[in-house]
Amino acid sequence: MNPKPLHPEVIKTVLKAARFNKADGPSELETLMLKAKQITLDVRKIVREVQDAPGYSDPKSLLQLTQKCYLDKFNKFSKDELLMLITIIHTDIASEQIL
Repeated sequence: MNPKPLHPEVIKTVLKAARFNKADGPSELETLMLKAKQITLDVRKIVREVQDAPGYSDPKSLLQLTQKCYLDKFNKFSKDELLMLITIIHTDIASEQIL
């Protein structure tokens, strides 16, 4: 038994509705994660340059530099963005401990 072909008007209506359901760009969460990823890349670049410099020998100072760089970068985030990042980090930690 062959199914009846769909009427062309039905197909047009479905396709038109599907166009409106597409996301315009990355979600708020995806945008936040991209910003956080860029911060990590920027801080790693700074830390790598210090590590590669002649005379580097103090890991404690490097840790302090890393923390300062992150604090300076994340200081530009809104309270909601920071709360969302903390939630993501803690969820990842909890899921690692559970699994």
